[in-house]
Amino acid sequence: MLIIFLQILPLFIIITFGWLLTKFNVANQSWLKPIGDFALYIGFPALIFGNLTVSKIDFNLVGDSFFRYSSLLLGVLFIFLLLINFITKSKTLKATYLISLLFGNAAFLGIPLLVSIDSSLSQISSLNAAVMLFWVFSIGLFIVERYTLEQPNTFRILKNLIKNPLLLSVLFGFLFNFLEIRIPEFIHLPIEMLGYAVSPMVMLMIGVFIAIHPPKSPKDLKLPLVYSFFKLLFFPFLGLITFYFLSKEIEISAITQFAMPAAITPFVLAERYRLNKEFICNSIIVSTILSLITIPIVINLIDYFNQI
Repeated sequence: MLIIFLQILPLFIIITFGWLLTKFNVANQSWLKPIGDFALYIGFPALIFGNLTVSKIDFNLVGDSFFRYSSLLLGVLFIFLLLINFITKSKTLKATYLISLLFGNAAFLGIPLLVSIDSSLSQISSLNAAVMLFWVFSIGLFIVERYTLEQPNTFRILKNLIKNPLLLSVLFGFLFNFLEIRIPEFIHLPIEMLGYAVSPMVMLMIGVFIAIHPPKSPKDLKLPLVYSFFKLLFFPFLGLITFYFLSKEIEISAITQFAMPAAITPFVLAERYRLNKEFICNSIIVSTILSLITIPIVINLIDYFNQI
């Protein structure tokens, strides 16, 4: 467990550095949008496209990734829809809890974290992130709109899904790989460099975000702590047990990325869908801090079950 902790610790040191920059008035709110836009439109598409074109893809891997990650997300969604009416009657809170639960940091934190543990996981981690984005930006947003809007706009959801730069990078990565289109080294190298640059920038952004949106009082952390337990430990453990009894072998990337803390994206969506911003902010903070402890626990549980 200590080895895994030390492998992921550098990422959290960069997050802490972003927090310190904000506390010393070097970084501020104005940093978030340009870094977020770079990550969404340039950095992570470059990282994913570079991962998918650096070597030949085993397309059996694509099917396995889609099955595993879809099973995890849709399974959690099914359980959520069964239980949510017992938790709250507020449609706003239902939408808030749903979007926070489904939107894990599988791309912005999950990909660099897994690559830091094992560089051979770059392709599968990119595929997992794409599967998550596909379901969350389609069925996830459709359910959220059913809760929060008078008339869900299916066309807008499909349009945003098709235009999503991360999904487009996966599509073009598959296409180039399948058609065996060779990218010249002088072009592929800068693409990889942009991909390498995005991870530390996003870690800084998370640190800045945490510093700008501190909890107002300890009482505000009660629900985010409950959320973090289910997001970081309970649902990943449930998925781990399920996969173990189905296949007797657990692929590390799917469960690990599923156990990522809350992403910043729900905060961006909060304005459009009138979600509970306070809960989302506190959940991002609490789950990100706790994930430094819970991620090594999840990875060691995966190793334990694979050795049984």
